[in-house]
Amino acid sequence: MTVLQAKGRSHRARWSGLALAGLALAASACGGSASANSANARPIAVPANVLPAQLDPGLTTAEYTAARQKFISAGAQSLVSRGELWQIRQGKVLAGALQVSTLKPTVNPTDNSERTTILTQVLPGAYETIQVDHVAVAAAQTASEVFYMWFGPHLFEVLQIKKSDAGLPYEGILAQIIQYQRSNNSLGILVTTTTTA
Repeated sequence: MTVLQAKGRSHRARWSGLALAGLALAASACGGSASANSANARPIAVPANVLPAQLDPGLTTAEYTAARQKFISAGAQSLVSRGELWQIRQGKVLAGALQVSTLKPTVNPTDNSERTTILTQVLPGAYETIQVDHVAVAAAQTASEVFYMWFGPHLFEVLQIKKSDAGLPYEGILAQIIQYQRSNNSLGILVTTTTTA
């Protein structure tokens, strides 16, 4: 993985544990407006095949279905349309989670400025941009967790992994997820970095 750039900001929205990222994203955050058409637009469902059933080393995944209602009830002012939260476990221990959130039609995550605004609202502290299988991923961390965030044409994903004595390969887990999603095209064409020869 190659570090492309680093950014920081003193005041950012924080989330921890299994809190849901980005539910409070308001239309004003991306310079848009919550029009009646946007509020009444058909919800954009999360695509299928988000995660494989297993990840190395010895991790299992399962959707935390109770989280779906949190996204549905986020309110008309939220820019999040629908979302899913997937737990990542090492045995019985919760090691991390992947959140996939679709965005309302008024949001364009292919626009660099809107993407940056969402990143600064969701990730804790400063972040750097790394490249994983030609996908631009924002990486941040706290004393107890690491965070990775990336975008599709109508969605964003946040991978959160707890730091532990087990020494999980954080970037290796991230790479497995992105490679799986790209191989089955489950989330459409991800926003990718420009490659050079």
